[in-house]
Amino acid sequence: MLKKLLVLTIICMSLGFGQWTEVVVETMGKLNQIQVLDDGLAYVALGGTGYSGVLKTTDYGTTWDTLMYYAGEGASSLLTVAFNNTGVGFATGPIGYMVVTLDGGETWTSGVSPGGPNKTNKVRWITDTRFVAVDFKGILYYTEDNGASWTEDFALNTALLGVHGSANITALEIVDENNWLACGKKGAILKSTDGGVSWTAVTHTAGTVFFQDITAVDANSWYAVSKQGKVLFTSDGGPNIADLGANPEATIDWYCIDNFGADNLIVGGKYIDGNGVMMSSADGGSTWVAETFAGADLYNYSVRDVHMFSATDVIVVGDVGTTDGYVYILGDPGSGTGNVAPTADAGADQTMDETGPGLGVTVTLDGSGSSDSDGTVAAWEWSWDGGTASGETADVEFAAGTYSITLTVTDDGGETATDEVIIIVNAVVSVDGRMSPKTFDLHANFPNPFNPSTQISYDLAESGMVELTVYDVNGNEISNLVKGYQSAGSHSLTFSANNLPSGVYVARLTSGMNSTTRKMILMK
Repeated sequence: MLKKLLVLTIICMSLGFGQWTEVVVETMGKLNQIQVLDDGLAYVALGGTGYSGVLKTTDYGTTWDTLMYYAGEGASSLLTVAFNNTGVGFATGPIGYMVVTLDGGETWTSGVSPGGPNKTNKVRWITDTRFVAVDFKGILYYTEDNGASWTEDFALNTALLGVHGSANITALEIVDENNWLACGKKGAILKSTDGGVSWTAVTHTAGTVFFQDITAVDANSWYAVSKQGKVLFTSDGGPNIADLGANPEATIDWYCIDNFGADNLIVGGKYIDGNGVMMSSADGGSTWVAETFAGADLYNYSVRDVHMFSATDVIVVGDVGTTDGYVYILGDPGSGTGNVAPTADAGADQTMDETGPGLGVTVTLDGSGSSDSDGTVAAWEWSWDGGTASGETADVEFAAGTYSITLTVTDDGGETATDEVIIIVNAVVSVDGRMSPKTFDLHANFPNPFNPSTQISYDLAESGMVELTVYDVNGNEISNLVKGYQSAGSHSLTFSANNLPSGVYVARLTSGMNSTTRKMILMK
């Protein structure tokens, strides 16, 4: 069933971000949670006493369709919703109620959630085929066949009981395949570094506050919000956690938080005495600005969930009481400026020798220089002829040879970028019991272009008289760097050109009957 919703738009000014657009959702009920996919597509779980539904937008929240809706006695509230990229969606609620669609919301089936009567607070897709739901007790339920069968896992539940006997789970954040976060009642914050297989509690000084939501920049840097005004941040995965002081008076119950990159944050909730509230930060929580939006003037308004498309494009969902739903949109999320592609950096080219004849060598591929100006890098994939590897850094065993390796990085918005690195592994043979290269070679200097100095490396297959000289493009000798006997092996030195003008220079290496050259560019 598709029913088009009417909307009322009001423009108001904000002290923090700028202009907010108010969208009044005509379908009655609480707007509990929003799930945002790509290209303006998002879903909202609708609930409250006597209301149950799932809403959909394809234009970044400007208009909404009702995919399913029940009102009246017997309607079961929905708290959380998740769709994958093939149109399979789950929504669950507080009394074990679950609805499932396999066709993008055209048709639905209802039944009991895998947790039975337990309240299911969050549902998430891990991949397009693997889905997880977590109930308030911290029991995880997995399915890989769209809900036909489920597998229970009690690892989070066991760790949760270690925090407090009355602790529960309200939020689940899947940072990447391995790193997961969860938070909830009685000061519970837990993390997993192995994809939910095992969990450990994170210690902090906020006491037994009721954590409502958690969001991550990466595996080590994340934020959590609670009732009583707490906004916590860690940059080292939890050993050190700071209260950012967004509400030191403890007069706000924060319900939600989202980030865009490491610096841009927005938190939402409700003053304990009634009105809705949002605050934003553009410096990682060092300073906060109260957002002026129409919901702040509505008594009993609650900001339930928030999503940042970019630093200046945001969508917020909430409601007054249990009946009137409101959406607030900042900026123009559909303008195409919401996600900038990341920058891939595969590191510097590397040349090295085998550790022994035919033994190869372990090379560390390093993509830590990759970045994303408006978000985070979510995945690093390395590929070359005959192999692949994953991770920001990867230790790979290479045999002798030359390898062109491509790094593909993907950001949290799904955009990708690539970079290449060349790895040269020299074969070695035994010369008088010593390990030496099999070839005579003058490697490309690094860096090149350079200013004012550069590293020159070369290999000698045999011991003997060696001469390394630098010339200008007219053949004039500039500097005689090496002249004398050297043993077989790999050698390197630094060439400094402090007193030379910019231009092209040539390095010539000669030993016995062997001679080779390399061009070097000095750029001041």
